Amino acid sequence: MPTNSLISNVQNQFDVICNDCIELLDIYSSWIFLTYGELNVLLFCIIIPYFLIGYYTALHLQRSSYKKLADISFKIMKWSEIILFIAFIASLIVPAFIHPADGLDYFIQGM
Repeated sequence: MPTNSLISNVQNQFDVICNDCIELLDIYSSWIFLTYGELNVLLFCIIIPYFLIGYYTALHLQRSSYKKLADISFKIMKWSEIILFIAFIASLIVPAFIHPADGLDYFIQGM
């Protein structure tokens, strides 16, 4: 993988794993036409907190006397996961239709 200026100083095994994750997010962000920063905010500030708060709320409701509300909350979270998964798969498929001749090499090498 290409060396990124953000990840030049590797000091221990945790840094290696972190740098690999940064490179994967950087590559994936180019596939879905977002910047690395936009994808990072979308993933870690919107999507993950949404699911954490949603599941915490559903589990809290399940333990309380609001069983029906908890069931509804779990169903909402389940459908949210399905929609997010479909969006993820679509974001991998759509670029192939935009540049079908280049295939994935176009996105891995950078735009």
